[in-house]
Amino acid sequence: MSVSVREKIKTGAAALLFLLSAFLSPGAARADFSDFFLVGDDIGSDKTPRFGSSRVLVVFAISDPSSAPTRLLDLFSLDAPGPTLRDYFRAASISQYDPKPEIVFVAAPSGVAPSGFPSFNEASPWRGFTKEILESLSSSGSFVPAEFDINGAEGLPDGYLDGLIIIADGVEGAHAFPGGVLPGAMFGAVAPGPFALAGPDASEFEILRAFARMLGFAPILSGPDGRGGIVLSLMGAPDKGIPLIDGYSRLRAGWAKPVLIADPPRLFFLLPALDSGEIYITGGAHEFFLVENRRPASGFDTALSGPGLAVFHIDETRLVPPGSEPPDGDPVWRPVIMNKWPDASYPLQKGIPASSDDALFRDGAVFKSDYSAQNPLSDKRHPINSNYHGGEPSDFVIKDIDVSAHFPMITVTLGME
Repeated sequence: MSVSVREKIKTGAAALLFLLSAFLSPGAARADFSDFFLVGDDIGSDKTPRFGSSRVLVVFAISDPSSAPTRLLDLFSLDAPGPTLRDYFRAASISQYDPKPEIVFVAAPSGVAPSGFPSFNEASPWRGFTKEILESLSSSGSFVPAEFDINGAEGLPDGYLDGLIIIADGVEGAHAFPGGVLPGAMFGAVAPGPFALAGPDASEFEILRAFARMLGFAPILSGPDGRGGIVLSLMGAPDKGIPLIDGYSRLRAGWAKPVLIADPPRLFFLLPALDSGEIYITGGAHEFFLVENRRPASGFDTALSGPGLAVFHIDETRLVPPGSEPPDGDPVWRPVIMNKWPDASYPLQKGIPASSDDALFRDGAVFKSDYSAQNPLSDKRHPINSNYHGGEPSDFVIKDIDVSAHFPMITVTLGME
């Protein structure tokens, strides 16, 4: 590699490190709540705190409390076996966030409940339905509001509940909302803040993802034509079991330990991301690659047959606040985040159902730049390489992968050629 390119790599890595420190700092303006953490000063009003210890209020407003699904009671338990909500977010945050749910039961709203997917536009019956649940809760005397406001942006009470999940008859799935959709709702001096509304039939995956949205994580969904999105993420396409939140989303939340790669290829020992929080990144300030060791563990990533490397291509030039117009460019082949597929299949970009397990790089797989064909990926041409979206080689290489010799560590050669 020439000196000029080597300096470019070092400069890009330094710029990337500066960028990471910048977007983990509080923002100067408010934003919608599920915004990839583009704004950091709206905790309480639009986001639930994601650091420290919180008490999360879980309200079951169903007609027959004895029919509450055991699997949901276990999900909100502090000591049930298996992946509880508390276990999941403590693991994803590498113990930086400890949400402790507490269940209360209130009378179901009178009359006929709305049905289907909640919407909080001005004409929605779900607004009144939810307010009736909160009023019933407030008058029940079954909880002390101040006991559920122990955390905030500074780790202190801030006038908002630390978290609120409502399980109610008639709701399909699980849906998260910022506190502003219920103006004026108060429990004495405490406002509800962000909350989730879910039905008794909602899956654990749906509820955990709704709660993650309350924290500020953004769902990485497919486009209008059903193409795009990612796997290997709670915020992506569902698969069997419950996946870890992808490394890029955890990075933006401050829940990851980034390791910058800017040197010639050398051997690395990658610890499992679930245990260490480590992710490996290389590239420029706004477009880069992210690598993490993913493996099945008790209750997590159970769709995976074994350990492997998850490789994501990140393009932050595509990252815009909610409600803003996206930049020009192909959102299918140039999204904010996409999986790299070792077999170059790119099923999500083709609108084909995808398996998380197929997205992992294992023994024999190689990921490197293609200097002979520097073209953007498209429906017609989508080889596997480490070129940037514009086609320019990044010089990043992944090779010599060994997922078994030092299990649970993965040995791999990473670096800039």
